[in-house]
Amino acid sequence: VRDGYSFIERAKKINSEEERRIWWSRVLQELANASGPGIKITKFEVDKKDFRQIKVSGVAATRESMIFLEQRLKVSEFYKEVISPVSNLTSKENVSFEFTLKLKDEWKN
Repeated sequence: VRDGYSFIERAKKINSEEERRIWWSRVLQELANASGPGIKITKFEVDKKDFRQIKVSGVAATRESMIFLEQRLKVSEFYKEVISPVSNLTSKENVSFEFTLKLKDEWKN
């Protein structure tokens, strides 16, 4: 016994941390795969209170390309919810957008 932890207690702690891990490289790759031509992601922000909630901002060349991105995100196996404010639809070209993505629990590790 060292530092007040037994081997079993340390193993439990490691397993608990492993269960909470999110593989961000996979999440970013999924976002890149959903993005088509004319999409530029400018911000990727993880909620500090709920690490499974992500805000993604960017600019789309056209409203249609932004809608295409939104549809691809909604059918992705990574996200349980995609929130798109009405403000995403106000411009026809050079569309500034923001999505709030909520990760499915099974993609946390």
